[in-house]
Amino acid sequence: MKALSSLLLLVGWEIWNERNARVFRSKAAPVAIVMRRIKDEVSIWATAGAKHLHNVIPRE
Repeated sequence: MKALSSLLLLVGWEIWNERNARVFRSKAAPVAIVMRRIKDEVSIWATAGAKHLHNVIPRE
């Protein structure tokens, strides 16, 4: 449950950032790039101590 809560926060945060880029800077990233950013952020969070997130996101 903790992993899902953290993942929902991360996904929401990245969608919000992408929305802001589109609205305020007229820049749009493809979905694949946004997904890559989410995976990168998961790795950063896991390195910082949120180890449970690696069980939610598939590894490449």
